[in-house]
Amino acid sequence: MPGLRIITHWPNRYLWRRRATRWSKRAVLGSVLVVLLAFLIGATTGTGIAPIDNTAGDLASSAGLAGVLNSSAPATPDSNPASSDGMVESQSGVNRTEVAYQIHRFVNRERASRGLTELQFNAQIRKAARYHSEDMATEGYFAHESPAGHSFEDRYERFGIDCSVRVSSNTRSGGGENIAYTYASADIVAESGASINHDGNETKIARGIVTQWMNSSGHRENILRSYWNTEGIGVAVAEEGGETRVYATQNFC
Repeated sequence: MPGLRIITHWPNRYLWRRRATRWSKRAVLGSVLVVLLAFLIGATTGTGIAPIDNTAGDLASSAGLAGVLNSSAPATPDSNPASSDGMVESQSGVNRTEVAYQIHRFVNRERASRGLTELQFNAQIRKAARYHSEDMATEGYFAHESPAGHSFEDRYERFGIDCSVRVSSNTRSGGGENIAYTYASADIVAESGASINHDGNETKIARGIVTQWMNSSGHRENILRSYWNTEGIGVAVAEEGGETRVYATQNFC
């Protein structure tokens, strides 16, 4: 079976003031440079799960971007994360709306256990997140920037997300993003070395994704940032090589 691969862009925040990019050493087998440093971590068995994260902050600095998102619609919360937007929700036997809802639930459980406020689910942010997950599933890539060159910032602007979160007296954040993929029904070796199988169960799939994020310091920091108020989760499903792959995008504001 192919080796477990975990690919990570180290987190950076899209802030209105420029900040130095932070790097952290991790056990790696190799590295590539894709706007930010990407780490490739290998293991010996399993079909793989690959979480990746980014807060839009210093990504703007390192990519030469600056300024405020030019959009008109505010990031207002929506209390119904299971709303479908009229789209087909079950693909290859996996209900992607249920996966998204469960990811949201597990994320808030992690925050609440640390005394942080729970995030409200935002319907407009979900549209941007789902768009990116569907694009990755359809076009067969795994990155924050699409092959067409559309970035995290572009997606917020495309969907009219006006995100401006106060970080400090002179700093504001324009949002953040985590992405991941896993398999619905395949043996996966976790970072702990344990072998797991989601059995096509939406709750298990969601728990696996959140667990991987929480096991990565960059993703965990993104999830546990105290200043976030809302999030949107977008999930897509694709058949690849006879396996059902599940893509998830998590956007914050």
